[in-house]
Amino acid sequence: MRSLDDPAWVSNPCRPLSVPLSVLLSVLLALLALPLAAPGARASGGGAGAGIETARTGRQVAPGVRLESYDRLEADRWLRIDELDVDLAAAGRAGGARAEYLGGRGVATVADAAARHPAGPGRRVVAAVNGDFFDIRGTGAPLGPGIGAGRLLHAPSPGAGQAVGFGADGAGRVLDIALAGTVTLPGGAVRPLAGYNTARPPADGFAAYTADWPAAELPALGPVVDLRDGRVTAVRAAARAAVRRPAAGTTLLVAGGAAAAELAALRPADAVAVRARPVAAGGGPLPVGALGGREALVVAGVAQDHEGEPNNAAAPRTAVGFSRDGRRLRVVTVDGRQRDSGGLTLTALGRLMHRLGAYEALNLDGGGSSTLLAALTGEPGLTLENSPSDGRPRPVPNGLVLTAPAGSGKTAGYRIEPVGGVARAFAGLGRTLRATAYDTALGPVASAGPAPVWTAEGGGARVDSGGVLRAARPGRLAVHVRGGAARGTLGVDVLGPPARIRAVPERIGLAEQGEGARFEVTGHDAQGAAAVIEPRDVTLEFDRSQWAVAEDGRGGFTVTARVPWAAGRLLASVRGVSAGPAELALGCLLYTLP
Repeated sequence: MRSLDDPAWVSNPCRPLSVPLSVLLSVLLALLALPLAAPGARASGGGAGAGIETARTGRQVAPGVRLESYDRLEADRWLRIDELDVDLAAAGRAGGARAEYLGGRGVATVADAAARHPAGPGRRVVAAVNGDFFDIRGTGAPLGPGIGAGRLLHAPSPGAGQAVGFGADGAGRVLDIALAGTVTLPGGAVRPLAGYNTARPPADGFAAYTADWPAAELPALGPVVDLRDGRVTAVRAAARAAVRRPAAGTTLLVAGGAAAAELAALRPADAVAVRARPVAAGGGPLPVGALGGREALVVAGVAQDHEGEPNNAAAPRTAVGFSRDGRRLRVVTVDGRQRDSGGLTLTALGRLMHRLGAYEALNLDGGGSSTLLAALTGEPGLTLENSPSDGRPRPVPNGLVLTAPAGSGKTAGYRIEPVGGVARAFAGLGRTLRATAYDTALGPVASAGPAPVWTAEGGGARVDSGGVLRAARPGRLAVHVRGGAARGTLGVDVLGPPARIRAVPERIGLAEQGEGARFEVTGHDAQGAAAVIEPRDVTLEFDRSQWAVAEDGRGGFTVTARVPWAAGRLLASVRGVSAGPAELALGCLLYTLP
């Protein structure tokens, strides 16, 4: 789990080293037992199930929606996987989770698009993921089809009809969507409509663009005819500047090839009718919501082999899969291009989706676009769960959003979260705990009421009224919080005293005066287990004429350069601990001379 405003969620190069020694030994023994690849054979890209799972966390996001996050060590790489398991059985009724098309007005981060999404009366947004491949170097429009609330928003570009769709009953499936449309010209001649809000319209035929066009600007067009209420209102020559999205109620008609002459013959006040509707290739009911994708990963229960095909290198991935009856949805992201997660090939991704129970699955846009967010218990917004390979969430044109029934808004329980995100503390040192109230649907409460009461069991521990835990000795203990009839409990591992401490990261380079960066002080006990040491227990030594350091409220510090061309080091020691000090190298506006 990573906060959207936390710059430290970018790849953690030390993450594999935090695995306990006993786990590493068992992993190494298991990997040694794996059969060696034949000479000249290529690595599978992981994900085939031959590796070892080294860590897993999970939480209920909403009724019917669960998030699992886990690390795997494969023969050739680490993997970080985030997986939403969604029960769609009650989606057709008011009481269940539903999947819907997300997007509409140009590229935006998944978080921004989800924040604007209308969940509907009595419902709330609980998760979201990026969607279709798109014209990343052009308009930013998605290449595949899009259907929202039963209405065609955009038709696919040629060869991009693969999609995931959701019926009125909420059940999902993988299908191929095509455009069935017509243009009726003056005199009654009917021509096929080749494109409708399509990112890459065919070179020959008519294409139409409406206010549902999912980007700010249209693709490069020739002559354009403006239609309103079935009549031509303007005929424009080929635009020299970019054409903006048409206003509501206006349709822009363009044409290429033989159709261009018929378009050029149109005059103001001519009657022209444009009809567009989606059709499912092979028949079957049309979905009320659909999102484009590309490669089939699992077909009729069989994982697909993409060896030798384009886009099959190990990379960050996003995928969607369904059970055979379409009532169980799996949404998966795999981090890639990072030290602690190397990504998957399409073939390995298909095997992973099959292993997770998908009867059919489709690959969505990956790379820097892969983004998965989920609600945190008791919080009104969404939290970034994966680590985008660009270092920050990439703006994308669309995605998939999950909504669920809103709760009562009255406190039903408490979620306890430790600073640093890991329920560990060192004996004798403090660990700040935060209690967040939630309602019966795990959503936010309207009013948290009086401050809850804290208690602790085991380890000679106590928790003060501010939620700061201190334990006298190592071991496992339980922390409880109580407010009226609502309760919350968290298990905490208390480690022995730090045997060594270090700054994370160990070097910070700032580009200019006034710029800041975050760091933490981390301790490791004699067995190698690690935990953040909070600022209250840390003493810092540094040149205050060059640097300013402040607590960041999240268990770490922010260092800022006071002057340009600064260089030096910061020493961090822990009160009452002989280990250390930790050293942090600092620089601002430094470069290497040739």
